[in-house]
Amino acid sequence: MYEIIDAHIHTAFDSIILMESAEVSGVDYSLKGLKREMEDNNVRHAISIGMESKGYTLLNPEAETPMVNYTLDDSILTVAGINPYKAEQHSLTKVERALSDRRIRGLKVYLGYFHKYAYDDVYRGFYELAAKYGVPVIFHTGDNYDRNAKVKFAHPLTIDEVAVDFRDTNFIIAHMGNPWTIDAGEVIYKNANVYGDLSGLFLGSKETMEGVDERDLEDIIKAYRWVGDPKKFLYGSDWPITSMKPYIRLIERILGVACFSGEYEYHLERVFGYNSRQLFGLR
Repeated sequence: MYEIIDAHIHTAFDSIILMESAEVSGVDYSLKGLKREMEDNNVRHAISIGMESKGYTLLNPEAETPMVNYTLDDSILTVAGINPYKAEQHSLTKVERALSDRRIRGLKVYLGYFHKYAYDDVYRGFYELAAKYGVPVIFHTGDNYDRNAKVKFAHPLTIDEVAVDFRDTNFIIAHMGNPWTIDAGEVIYKNANVYGDLSGLFLGSKETMEGVDERDLEDIIKAYRWVGDPKKFLYGSDWPITSMKPYIRLIERILGVACFSGEYEYHLERVFGYNSRQLFGLR
């Protein structure tokens, strides 16, 4: 059995929007529920993406940087969210302190939710810190789950600019830029320091996941084949917008079609565990 690391979950248990999403997906959105799903699905580690919500807004524009959701469990690691509106020098100092103590294992830039492009100067210092401490920067890309977001800021092609300018920093395109998955694939293919996570491509209940047909998967499979390298992709569920088991089965389906004959087990091992272990420095 291959190792599973879920590279993209959320543990902001007070978020109204995420609690409502969990009702649709049938998830027990709590630390206890998370641990149960991890145990049931052989998920060794999960990466909790820090955020702070306020009411029905997914991200609070007044949230202090770094945004973190510690879960007080050794198997659940934390990535810090960056609020560009609260990114003064003291924020950089706080982020560096947390990185040096290994309390956070990466940084998250919420493109679209905050109205800044990936290459905005406000993020420069955080990209440099990520390179210094050997952690990845994760970008939300593609569709936004908030009516206050602006999707033009979330197109994955903008990641090419920072990938070229910050060659020593590893970047992860979350959600493969969905629906711009082919564009995301080109950026990942072109740049050695860019990866894609397969989280949040579909959301909803177990029945919804099982109802995804081959036509829905065509662009994702095309992007995966375009990159042509299983070392460039990470599994993530975006829990709690879907439960883990049906999403694992969905990604297995995608890999089963996208990989070349005889290489399926290798793709499973790389995408579901090994790549995340390397990028996030898991021992």
